[in-house]
Amino acid sequence: MSEEESEQIGTPRINASMFPAMIGKTVRIVGKYEGQFSEDGSEGIIITTSDGKKVNVIQDPGDSAPTNQYIEVLGNVINENSIQEVFLVDFGDSFDLGLYDQCVKLINGPFKSLFM
Repeated sequence: MSEEESEQIGTPRINASMFPAMIGKTVRIVGKYEGQFSEDGSEGIIITTSDGKKVNVIQDPGDSAPTNQYIEVLGNVINENSIQEVFLVDFGDSFDLGLYDQCVKLINGPFKSLFM
């Protein structure tokens, strides 16, 4: 299956260390909400991802902050530390980011063919 066909089926789940290879692509990333930011004309939220990196989630003006600590972001990777939100999914206030990161590594590593 080609990469294009794979993207039509679903969006890959990644961690922040995979951002450089995913610039311009739609992905899913899970993280802990850390606060809001405003810089260079962009506004949004900051999350700490499953691999411990900080990522800026750029939101549309007027979008509200998450109501829970842990969220999944579906969005387009802009650069090595930013993603443009398409939508957010609340994952609640109790979520094991370490276990999730292990799953992400398996999904994108030795068992990648099972998830394409």
